[in-house]
Amino acid sequence: MNRSPSQRSPFRRWLRVALWIGLLVCVVLSLKARAAETVALFEAEVPVAGQDADARLQAERAALGEVLVRVSGNRQAAAHPALAPMLEEAGRYVQQYRYVDVPLPGAGAGGMSEPHLWVSFDAQAVERALRQVDLPVWGRLRPSVLAWLAVADGSERFLVGGEQGFAVRDVLQRVGARRGTPLLFPIMDLEDQARVRFADVWAGFADAIVTHSQRYGANGVVVGRVYRDTAGRWSGNWSLYLGGESERWEGRADGRDALLEAAANALADRLAERFALLDEGGDEGPLKVRVAAVTGLADYARVERYLRSLPPVTAVQLERVVPGELLYRVEARGGRQALAETIALGHTLRPLESASAGRGVAPIEAGAPSSGGPEELRYRLSP
Repeated sequence: MNRSPSQRSPFRRWLRVALWIGLLVCVVLSLKARAAETVALFEAEVPVAGQDADARLQAERAALGEVLVRVSGNRQAAAHPALAPMLEEAGRYVQQYRYVDVPLPGAGAGGMSEPHLWVSFDAQAVERALRQVDLPVWGRLRPSVLAWLAVADGSERFLVGGEQGFAVRDVLQRVGARRGTPLLFPIMDLEDQARVRFADVWAGFADAIVTHSQRYGANGVVVGRVYRDTAGRWSGNWSLYLGGESERWEGRADGRDALLEAAANALADRLAERFALLDEGGDEGPLKVRVAAVTGLADYARVERYLRSLPPVTAVQLERVVPGELLYRVEARGGRQALAETIALGHTLRPLESASAGRGVAPIEAGAPSSGGPEELRYRLSP
């Protein structure tokens, strides 16, 4: 039996409501557990001139150079003289490759595209090469940063996020992807619009902005403004708030994209300086890591697997088991601070003193030392 339009309309209204509810659930879920991002380190996609052997080799060299920069966190890694032979023979380290067509910006569906080569490299060989020339190896777990950016170009003024500033966002996220430093932007829903205004970001009212940013669960917050002056040049001021500390920098460029690229690279440099580790231990020696709220074998396996996966960790040994608690002996490059900061990037282990704390900008802080000594880190296993 066919229904009349009046009979179908309630169903359609119900369907629209259901779809909106589903969308809101997805948005809420996306705002949780964003404290760190896992980055694909050993693959890259670069333009390629053709599918002949010479063109592919040139593209493989460019892709390997990008991977060396991303893994080390060092912008000059690909120019290191000792790595020149590796780049010259980049094909030896390729594990997989394929040709892909990438749409040009603004081309839309069915528009013009550009040929690219996607390449995956031998992870162990890349890490070994970096360590041999005393460059850091930065693991896959990277701090996530939420960016509040006010842009002024003459009479046009807007905050980047939601439906605003796609071109600005694309430049920053493209550099972030190349450097392996995830950059998030506010969704600019009603809550964002009520709490953070253009004038707040422009003036750099950081306390209120960082407090509101707790809903996103990012590790850090960047507050910046970008504007074109009367001479036609672009200028920018940026502040990074991470782990109770702040850093500021500024820049000028002839074009907006050049300014944005420089700013994104400056952010990546600062994150790498803090989190990319040389292959050396801390002064403290082996560390004690105590983990509470362990209720069974599955939890034990989860904790041990997690500790061994952390980039600074070189050795893990279980020392003691008591009901509900495990005590580990852990060796880590960079010592206590590096280990604690890396653990704080995720949600698997929570410092005991903040296990019941409310939501916030994900802390980059050490776990509380116990009476067992200043080298002991104490955590609770998250559900």
